Amino acid sequence: MKKFSMYLLMILMCFNCILLFGCDKEDPKCTCCELHSNECNCEKNNGESSNIESPAIPEEFKLCNTVIVSQDGCGDYSSVVEAVKNTEEKTVIYIMPGVYEGTIEAFTKEIILIGVNKDRCILKSNDGRYTKPVINMSCGYIANLTLYSEYVEGVSNNIGGAAGAYAIHCENEYGVGKSLNIYNCNLKSDFFPAIGAGLRKDFTLTIENSTLENAQVVGRGNYSTSTAENEGSLGAVYIHDSIGAEGTSYFSMKNCVLKSSLGNTFTPYSHKPNSNNKVYCELVNNVLYDKINGKTNNVWYRGNSFNNNFFLEPTSFGNSNPELNS
Repeated sequence: MKKFSMYLLMILMCFNCILLFGCDKEDPKCTCCELHSNECNCEKNNGESSNIESPAIPEEFKLCNTVIVSQDGCGDYSSVVEAVKNTEEKTVIYIMPGVYEGTIEAFTKEIILIGVNKDRCILKSNDGRYTKPVINMSCGYIANLTLYSEYVEGVSNNIGGAAGAYAIHCENEYGVGKSLNIYNCNLKSDFFPAIGAGLRKDFTLTIENSTLENAQVVGRGNYSTSTAENEGSLGAVYIHDSIGAEGTSYFSMKNCVLKSSLGNTFTPYSHKPNSNNKVYCELVNNVLYDKINGKTNNVWYRGNSFNNNFFLEPTSFGNSNPELNS
């Protein structure tokens, strides 16, 4: 019965793959519709029903190679770090419930991570250093996951230092001409913003239906304002224009909740204000909330961003901060 349950789940996941990735069963290179041939001798099975949400995966990611990460030994890998390290670029990595620890290194690899349940599929790092977030990446797709950069007493990075670990750090020239898409996720950091993204030329960052939380205790070094405890350093979402090849970037954030333990929730930063960089932002139905002010209008325009390289699209509306509405 346990083996049957696992095979049933795999069938459901393959069916999802057909729907999501347009698998052509006549194509001999297409493997996503095939059951895993590995014999599964599991001692246990969680009986997890297939509740995989079907996000609108961008066209460029509709590929057929898939693997399963499961801690009970029934998948292809038991570690997300190892799955990303050892699979081909653009392989679809399905993640079963569990807490998976470590920093995923994918600055030069386009990865696709899809959990079966965002509240039960948790990727976590408790190193705390700036270089050790949950994921270092430049492009790809993430859905139905919780990513938590967690403070644990005694970790190597002191909470009062100048920089800490994001949940997601997106920053590499490999992202030129590509995109990072985040859908239906919980992102949280006890050290720094939930996501820090250095946009690149012809790059698009999309965040939808997600909660992003900065739970740091105090402002951090030179990344803070003079009144860090009130203004909250870089907030829950920190983005800046390209520091490499100059050009146009795009940022879309829809139906998200931004939370901060301090007083600032969102920081767009013109890193090169006197350049050819332009960042077009479409912001729709986002709520900004901080512990000090409650629902807040507090956005730190570091570098006077929206008057330099950042521009609101005319389709921006419904945000709790009226300055973010066109």
